[in-house]
Amino acid sequence: PSGRELLSGRPYLESEVSHSVQREMAVDLSDFMSQRLRCLLIDHGLACAGRVAAIMGKHLGWDEPERLRQVENYRTLATRHSLTPDALPSPPQPNPGSAD
Repeated sequence: PSGRELLSGRPYLESEVSHSVQREMAVDLSDFMSQRLRCLLIDHGLACAGRVAAIMGKHLGWDEPERLRQVENYRTLATRHSLTPDALPSPPQPNPGSAD
């Protein structure tokens, strides 16, 4: 992970994910997204939740089912904090041809 942006135009960096896991004991996606990035109440950060889960998973040994569970748990949390749950976008699907 690098200083690459997690969300275009937002001050969230990939390196923050690794730092939070290694130095701040972040152990689940919902904790990182809501407490470390503080994006839960701003924009929910759902567009980068899968990428964050992948980075966290490398450090924490998550397999694919666990990464998916983490993203779904965070989506549920974001839905509960949304004024209109139907207004939340669906998380982006991985692009098999992308370099990410």
